[in-house]
Amino acid sequence: MGWLEWKWALVLAGVGLLVGVVWRSSERTWQRRGAAFGLEAALVLSLYTLWILAGRLSVVRIDEGLANGRWVHHFQDRIGLPSETNLQNWIIARPWVARFTNGYYAIVHAPAMMITLLWLFLSHRDRYSRWRTALALTTFACLAIQFVPVAPPRMYPQFGFVDVARLFDQSVYGPIGQGISDQISAMPSVHVAWSVWVAAVVIDASSSKWRWLILGHPLATIFAVSATANHWWLDGIVASILLAIAVVIERSFVRAKARATGAVDQPMVLTPALAASSSALAANEALPVSRPINTSSGSRRSST
Repeated sequence: MGWLEWKWALVLAGVGLLVGVVWRSSERTWQRRGAAFGLEAALVLSLYTLWILAGRLSVVRIDEGLANGRWVHHFQDRIGLPSETNLQNWIIARPWVARFTNGYYAIVHAPAMMITLLWLFLSHRDRYSRWRTALALTTFACLAIQFVPVAPPRMYPQFGFVDVARLFDQSVYGPIGQGISDQISAMPSVHVAWSVWVAAVVIDASSSKWRWLILGHPLATIFAVSATANHWWLDGIVASILLAIAVVIERSFVRAKARATGAVDQPMVLTPALAASSSALAANEALPVSRPINTSSGSRRSST
């Protein structure tokens, strides 16, 4: 499944890279800005392509995925997490809610992430790189864990789960046995990781008093992935933890780099203006010392 086909994403990445290379050294400001945008777009779309292809090329181990999914189900029971079937029963009894929830699960996650990236790049460039890096680290971590197959709740009708999207003819997945690699990569939920990332970015970068409303997006996403039985509760919990770890790693790296750069650059902070001021100050300070020494000079008395 992909909101944007990987082939089109790769083509757009190539276009962005071309624009970035051609305009990078331009004397025109708008072209340099376009080059910066093109290079960032190429990077993000390349990562997106890798995410899509990695999901399709992952090793398929159906039996292991079903066994791991059963383990997650029993583990959630042991630690007291509520059953996802309660949400399912509630939305199935309200078809319009079920259809909206299916649509939210299928459509919103990728556009919301991309729009947030674009907003950051255009309006909050100083915060863009840190959050882009955190997003990339989180997505790569999710991909790495997804190579351990975990089947989603909808594959366990014996536990009372229902494939809500298929029930309402809105499924984005093929029949069981076709494209199964995507279907047994439930742990962790990239949907949840991206939605929490969007909320964190908006709260951090925006100064609007309404920015806290963005918390509705991760809450709606968690509801959608669970109520449709596409993910376990634990999938979202693990994804959120991975995002937190990625943010800590990114910030720690930036601080370490700043300390190292500051230690190297500290002797070089003298600017031309500061150097001139320092020279002038030194001259003024030396003047009172030199005058008493030279007052006995005949040439100085004759000059007065």
